[in-house]
Amino acid sequence: MGVEPLPVHFAQINQRDGFFLVASEPDANFEWKKLEGHTLLADQGAQPLAMLKYAVKHNGVDWTKIKVLRKGSADYAHLQAPFPEGEIVASVGASMPKVAFSSLCCSREYQKSEGYRVFLEAYARAREWVRSASVAEIVAAEAPFFPAVSSAQLHDAIERYQALGCWDGGIEIPRDLYEQALNVFQAVGGIAWRHRYEEVVG
Repeated sequence: MGVEPLPVHFAQINQRDGFFLVASEPDANFEWKKLEGHTLLADQGAQPLAMLKYAVKHNGVDWTKIKVLRKGSADYAHLQAPFPEGEIVASVGASMPKVAFSSLCCSREYQKSEGYRVFLEAYARAREWVRSASVAEIVAAEAPFFPAVSSAQLHDAIERYQALGCWDGGIEIPRDLYEQALNVFQAVGGIAWRHRYEEVVG
């Protein structure tokens, strides 16, 4: 059974998929078609896997011709930065249209509260900061939360995400990016119908 009333998605987190294809060997001439006939480690769960399948199809590749693994080693891996080893050969986010990849949501009742207003203002400032601040400044602030990740790896990850444009735009969820998210999930059989933008975004 569904949830009624539907929660409302009120703020965009990022508008690009933040996962990458990492190869076991360097490949300066990588093309998505090279995935066919090779092994791909892809165990990141429902939403990232849906985006990957869409990107594969969007780039003219037959998913059924890829040997997808859930564990072990493979020719390619589907990973989110930072990662300890391997060579990035493609960005999933850069290889497909912008999409409402992730967002914040709450009940419509909470949206009427003072707490919501305060949170929204703080979130808007924080998101603009991570979009526009220097990478070094962000690393300094975030490093204590990731003690197992080296500063160099964290720097590389943040630099990649800023360059990719993950946090571009305001916090509002654009209609076209919402529709693109539905396109993704519909293309891979992840949804049975499309909720209207007005039903779930506000």
